[in-house]
Amino acid sequence: MAEKISISFKRYLLLDLSVATLTMTHDDHTHVAWILGSPQLHSSLKSKVNLIWRPSGNRETRCVKRKVLLETLAEELPQGTIRFCSKVSSIAEDGYLKLVHLADGSIVKTKALIGCDGVNSVIAKWLGLADPNLSGRSAIRGMAMYDNPCNFPTKFLQFFGNGFRSGFLPCDGHIIYWFFTFTSPPHCKP
Repeated sequence: MAEKISISFKRYLLLDLSVATLTMTHDDHTHVAWILGSPQLHSSLKSKVNLIWRPSGNRETRCVKRKVLLETLAEELPQGTIRFCSKVSSIAEDGYLKLVHLADGSIVKTKALIGCDGVNSVIAKWLGLADPNLSGRSAIRGMAMYDNPCNFPTKFLQFFGNGFRSGFLPCDGHIIYWFFTFTSPPHCKP
């Protein structure tokens, strides 16, 4: 009998702690691919995710459900510290505090602000960062979900050449994260 496979197109989090890049969406069923640099993964999260790949030195790859990541981060902070689904309208300074004006009319006073507000980021504009531009690289990512557990090898496989890159890695016994990227030829750029 053939294995039932369902494909779901989801965005994934690629987190390289050696350069501290972080983007997130809120989806309880999305898995996250991690590439971990020298900073150690907190033990409360490390116990919840499987080691996928450790090539050499102090880098490793793990896959974790986004919900588990968010819950673990939230557990380490005081109640009410994190506000999800809040649209930022503008930011102002008040001494050492930042006043974050939200679309619902409320104002949040904060000493630290982590912006995960996407490509048209109000926070990035306030910081004076350049507008996003086309990199010439396109990507599609997703996950294959298997109803019955599979014995996937714990390896992160990548294939690349001639402007193409693809790969996959198991997140657990039921889910494989996959991706395909390519660089557009110069004559195809807008």
